[in-house]
Amino acid sequence: MVSGFFIPAGELLREAAVFPVMGNHEHNTPLYYQYFGLPQDKAWYSFSWGQVDVFVIDTESDYSEGSEQWKWLDAALAASKAPWKITVQHTTGISNSGHGSNQQVNKDLRPLYEKYGVDIALAGHNHLYERTKPIASKGADHPVTYIITGGGGASLDEAEPAPYDVFIRSCHHYVIVEVKADSLLVTAKQVDGAVMDSFVLRKDDPDYVRTAVAFEDLKL
Repeated sequence: MVSGFFIPAGELLREAAVFPVMGNHEHNTPLYYQYFGLPQDKAWYSFSWGQVDVFVIDTESDYSEGSEQWKWLDAALAASKAPWKITVQHTTGISNSGHGSNQQVNKDLRPLYEKYGVDIALAGHNHLYERTKPIASKGADHPVTYIITGGGGASLDEAEPAPYDVFIRSCHHYVIVEVKADSLLVTAKQVDGAVMDSFVLRKDDPDYVRTAVAFEDLKL
């Protein structure tokens, strides 16, 4: 882990805070907890950054409804008073590329996102960039935009666009989220700095809600 992460990431780590997310290649190793010093020795936790509350989910552990992690997320989202809520996890619920969609995520986690007004759900696992249209269950008041940002350096997956996608590209990249009280500016850039996707999400925007796609109509 030292040679595979801390050495190549050394320059970045000197300048930026890092909040890790457990993935399938970590294999839940004790070194993960030792080096990152996670709260209460759990790979799920939350933190506040300005106007946004971020909820880090461990999709490599039990997150089924009623589990310890599910109860934590339910309570943490319910208690959040931040204008914006973002979830971060490794395995995505909605995607047509790479490993595809994960039905357990959609069954156990997605309803919490809609219930408590999560604005953006970030994930990895699939090695590309993908942004969906806002998606919500029929009758839900708060749609969620799903973003896969899995282009950190590994070999890439083929991009297979779906009808619910706004933008998809198979390339190495990074994503910047600029947070204000009334808006989020999300920008995806290729490694050369070229902007490939950008959008603004405004709080309580009726046009955003009107463009939502019903989850029940997706072919996953």
